[in-house]
Amino acid sequence: MFVIGALENISNNLEFFTEAEWKAIRRKVPRWRKIWSFKRCQINGVIYHSGRYNRVTARNNFTIYFSGEKESRYGSILSYVKVQDQCQLATCSITHCKCKLGCNYFALVQVMTMHQDQLPGLKGKAMIGHIHRVEETTKVITISLECILEKCMLVSVSRRHFVCHLANRIERD
Repeated sequence: MFVIGALENISNNLEFFTEAEWKAIRRKVPRWRKIWSFKRCQINGVIYHSGRYNRVTARNNFTIYFSGEKESRYGSILSYVKVQDQCQLATCSITHCKCKLGCNYFALVQVMTMHQDQLPGLKGKAMIGHIHRVEETTKVITISLECILEKCMLVSVSRRHFVCHLANRIERD
């Protein structure tokens, strides 16, 4: 996993994320020393953008298929965060901490749910397995970057949303 671009320190900027996004982060990581935000990363050779990345408008590189708690799900990456652990030593709470603390990387994801109506079978024989109808929700969760399984494409047609699994996952210009 590689971060692409600059990290923005948001430790003291509570207005950077919405209330729902901060709640999602705190559910996953209740305490931290520092927190940074970034907009792009590379995971297993694939570049993923977040919804906050606005330099690319022709492509949607932030719709993903990810492993959830119970089953794999779909979602849109809103942003990425790097979180530095908070020191737990009693002596560090009194003096300036010089401990080497670990960092973890997460994605803030707006979850999509599977719609009850999926694409029909092809002439009653085969289902279209790589295209799924989804519904966007307001639910925001924080997932580890290791949970991202693959990039998908979101297609919106007449207020209906479809997620398509891509045949070629590695992007080349």
